[in-house]
Amino acid sequence: MTDTSIDLKDFFSAAEARTDRWRELSAAGRSWDAAVSRGQSDDRVRAEAARLLADVAPLEEY
Repeated sequence: MTDTSIDLKDFFSAAEARTDRWRELSAAGRSWDAAVSRGQSDDRVRAEAARLLADVAPLEEY
């Protein structure tokens, strides 16, 4: 039988990584909104937000 226990530090690392990814996505969303409000091109920040959302999605679908 294989020991499948998770070290407590790994558990908190995963939770912190999830929080960090959401924080980054939130910042990207605010940057995107600011670019649109200023009438600037939003292609770069929209692509960054889409990339970050793709990173977060698998964690949230679990």
